[in-house]
Amino acid sequence: MKNLNTAVILAGGNSTRMDFDKQTILIQGQMMPLFIADQLEGIFDHRIIISNRRELYPEELDYPVIPDLIRGRGPKGGIFTGLTSAMDDYVYFIGCDMPFVNPGFIAFMKSLIQVSVSTNPRPVPKIVLARKKGYPEPLNAFYSKELLPEILRQMEEGNNKISALYRDEETLMIEEEIWRPFDPKGLMFINLNTGSDYEELYEITRHYSDFHPPFRMQK
Repeated sequence: MKNLNTAVILAGGNSTRMDFDKQTILIQGQMMPLFIADQLEGIFDHRIIISNRRELYPEELDYPVIPDLIRGRGPKGGIFTGLTSAMDDYVYFIGCDMPFVNPGFIAFMKSLIQVSVSTNPRPVPKIVLARKKGYPEPLNAFYSKELLPEILRQMEEGNNKISALYRDEETLMIEEEIWRPFDPKGLMFINLNTGSDYEELYEITRHYSDFHPPFRMQK
């Protein structure tokens, strides 16, 4: 059996396509990384937020907030930091702008990993992630600690693309017809990269009475 007890929330991005730091978005009165961490409580024994702005967070939390070990590498650097910091064989990664945590799908991914390991295929998958509309979803996914040397090598060569890690024999892709029953609207893959993404998320989450941005949206 593999240890699958750590979740990492990536909040260290530069928000280059937004005019504010998206980790400061509030949902139900909390910054979104904290909101997501609360949703992950009970699913994982250990939670980690990776952020280069520790000053934004309360001093006392039940989990650490740590900076990127190698800055300026985007989500790939966050995955490297999370895998380095976690004790588990596989680590779950989600973005700080992905508030729709799906416990059923997470449990399903965990079961796929355990089955793959117990049936002893060769090679055992090092990445478990979904494919949406033909494209891999790099977050809301599990990565193996065995990837650390390859991630470091690629980053040292200047390759910061997560997709460079996807190798057919080591990547377990969950196709859309498999994950859709867990989330018919695909909410668990929504993230914010542009202002229009934010507006879409705002419309979906209007039933949350305290969801609002740290600024007034410009229409």
